[in-house]
Amino acid sequence: MRGRCRRAQSGFTLVELLVGLGVSMVVLAGVLSIMVRIGVEGGQTLQTARLGNELREVLDFAARDLQRAGYVAWEQRCGLVAGGSSALAVDEFYQCAIPAMDEFGPVELFDYDPRDPTASPTACSSGCSCVLYRYDLDGDGQFGNGNFEAFGLRRNGDRLEVRAAGGGHACDSGTWVPAHGADLAVTNLAFDLVYASAAGASSHAGAFALASSGGTWSGGSTAASCDPTPDDAADPLPDSAGDRVCLWRRSVGISLAARLPGDPAVTAALATRVRLANDFFDGIDDDG
Repeated sequence: MRGRCRRAQSGFTLVELLVGLGVSMVVLAGVLSIMVRIGVEGGQTLQTARLGNELREVLDFAARDLQRAGYVAWEQRCGLVAGGSSALAVDEFYQCAIPAMDEFGPVELFDYDPRDPTASPTACSSGCSCVLYRYDLDGDGQFGNGNFEAFGLRRNGDRLEVRAAGGGHACDSGTWVPAHGADLAVTNLAFDLVYASAAGASSHAGAFALASSGGTWSGGSTAASCDPTPDDAADPLPDSAGDRVCLWRRSVGISLAARLPGDPAVTAALATRVRLANDFFDGIDDDG
């Protein structure tokens, strides 16, 4: 018989194939887990960025509206003509301006929770949930005069609300409407009102006393406090006996935080400080 040459043949056994398949599945599961995690984190990053943008829009709206506090249309209030075709003497302007600043100038902070039927607004200066302010919306130079000009911002549960109508001027009166949509839920809203203790302080606030001497106003110094002494009642003209009015320069801090209603893990927080451009003269009790 002719002998036959047999080649040695090699391959994987069934056990080896099963082991290799198991290892491959473990590696593939790890890769898939990483890919899923990257996708989830990427989605959360996108949602956080979107929430941050929406929160910035809400905060900018609140800051812009609050910055108008104390605005008065002087042309209408004091009888001036736009373009400078008419003018007032300094004492005449003070007589017109100081009562107007006294009417439109106050900015008041309160703690108040509208969800609590037994709660009432409590005055505060920091960490407050409601702020009230006024400005000359219709540009007629007069407060109210048949038009709504008593504004406010407050937290009501998971919403930031703006005061849009109603008589009086309080955190628990009038009509309040949401300042944003249902795509964010407010988790914190805090206001603080700051008066600086020195000129040029970072808060851009302070009190500047104007004292009368010999029937003219003379500038005082910027300080943390100022006691008005309207010796001649509601007359804003300087009295030789020693009137003193207080020009308040103020800033309001706003802290705002929110989350996504459908995902509490997605959060954002922002803060800003608003320099109130319109100062407030106190000491002439023109509005009682």
